[in-house]
Amino acid sequence: MIALALILSLAAVPEAWLVRTQTNLLGQPEAIAETRESESAPGRYLKFSCSVMSGPVFEAGLGVKSFEDFTRFDAGEAAAAQSAALTIQPGGGAPVTLAASRAPAQVTAHAFTVTGSDAVVAAHAIAQAQSATVSAAGFKAEFEVSTSGPAIEQVLAACPFMG
Repeated sequence: MIALALILSLAAVPEAWLVRTQTNLLGQPEAIAETRESESAPGRYLKFSCSVMSGPVFEAGLGVKSFEDFTRFDAGEAAAAQSAALTIQPGGGAPVTLAASRAPAQVTAHAFTVTGSDAVVAAHAIAQAQSATVSAAGFKAEFEVSTSGPAIEQVLAACPFMG
């Protein structure tokens, strides 16, 4: 019974959002708001960033890849898996579905990237929600996002495309 209460209390904890600025390859600033993977949920994270070089980018990690993901290869399946519809279902709100692609830099997680104006739509959907379920290509993760608004707003304010 205590274990069940602990699991339920962990599920209700809001994701901790970090805001930082890093310098890209051209020496220009990139604003980033993100959650971090945790030991209890590896491969599960959200990230919204913007820079002159990349524009707005929303990335969702929906869990860790399995051993089977690394050992099977089908060229047709691999090509089809590069794009997917990413759906954000805010708690109590209408779902938002956007075109996404596999995050190229993410090797160990099932991660999907949305770019441009769709990334801003995704960020707003997360920023305005208390909780959200994010899904793509058969993978799904739930996030407690009630504290995301200020972090995402900081990235939007620093984004050169939002002027």
